[in-house]
Amino acid sequence: MKRNFTALMAATMVASIVSTPAMAQEIPAAPIVEITQEAGTIDLAKEIPDSKLRDEVIAALNKPAGQPDTTLVSQDALDKITSLIVSGKNISTLRGIELLRKLKILNCSGNNLTILEGIEKLKDLEDLNCSNNKLVELNLAGNKKLKTLDCSNNNLTTLDLSQNINLENLTAGGDGLTTLLPPGIEKPDPVKQVEMARLYNPNSGEHFYTADEAEKADLLKRGWQDEGLGWIAPDKTDLPVYRLYNPNAGDHHYTMSTEERDALKSLGWKDEGIGWYSMEEKSGVPIYRSYNPNATKAGAHHYTSSIAEQNQLSILGWKDEGIAWYGQK
Repeated sequence: MKRNFTALMAATMVASIVSTPAMAQEIPAAPIVEITQEAGTIDLAKEIPDSKLRDEVIAALNKPAGQPDTTLVSQDALDKITSLIVSGKNISTLRGIELLRKLKILNCSGNNLTILEGIEKLKDLEDLNCSNNKLVELNLAGNKKLKTLDCSNNNLTTLDLSQNINLENLTAGGDGLTTLLPPGIEKPDPVKQVEMARLYNPNSGEHFYTADEAEKADLLKRGWQDEGLGWIAPDKTDLPVYRLYNPNAGDHHYTMSTEERDALKSLGWKDEGIGWYSMEEKSGVPIYRSYNPNATKAGAHHYTSSIAEQNQLSILGWKDEGIAWYGQK
C-alpha cells in the first residue's frame, strides 16, 4: 500500500519506543469510565465534563439541547455515532470521548487541548485531525486502524506511531519533534520552502510573482518595484499552479485549474508551465484572488496572502474571487 506523508518540519527517527509507566493500583482522581455492552443509561452530564463537547455529542444524536433528560442516552445510541467534527469549539478536554466506541472520524482541531484523554480507546478510529491545539503528548498506541493523522501546529516534542501500522497519511511538525514510525515506513522528507517574490510594474499596474532570483533581478533592472515577500510556497507537491502570459496585453495569469488554463490558451495566451506549487487546504494558508472589472489591459487579477489587502480591494471595487491556492505555513 502506498503511504504518503507530509512533514511541516524535519522529523528525526528515534531508536526506541518510550515506555508508558504502569498504572497505579489506587483509583485515579479523574477516571476514564469503562462502558460495557450491558451498561444501562449513561448520563453525559457526568461522563463528558466539557459542555461544548457534550453539546456536540448530543447534536450528533439528534437530541435537542437543554431539554429534560437530554443528557441521558443509551450506549446503543452512542455506538451509532461514527463521525464527529468539533473543530474550533474552544474545547479544553475530550474526557468521555471513549463513550463513542464506533467513532471512525474525529476532527478536534483548533481547540485548547493539551492531551487527548480516552483517544486510545477508540479502536475503530481511522481519521484523526487534532491540529492547531496545545498538545504536549499524544498516545495513539491503541488506534491500530488509524490511516490518516494531522497533528501539526501543537507543542509535541515526541510522536510514537510505531503501533499504527495502517497509517497512510501523516501531517506533523514542530521544532525539535522526533517521530517513531511503524516498521517498514520511511521517515517523511521535510517540505522545502520557496520564497515567492512579489513585484509591481508602475507603468502597467501588473503585479508579478516569481521564485526565480534571476528573473526578479532582470525585472528590477527594467523598472519593476520590489514589494518583498508575497508568500512561502512548497518546493513541490501534487498541486501545481500554472502560469500563463498574454502577449497582447503583456499580462500574466496564475491558476490551479487546467480548464481555465486550456481556455486561456485557446484565446491566445502562452502557457509558461508550472509557476509554483500549492499546499493542501488543511495544511496551508490561503492565497486570495481578486479581479478588477475596470482594468482594460494588464493587472486585471491580484493575488495576496493578506485578508486585509483582499478586503481593501473589495472596497475599491475589485471582485473577490475567493482562494486561488495555498501557501506554506
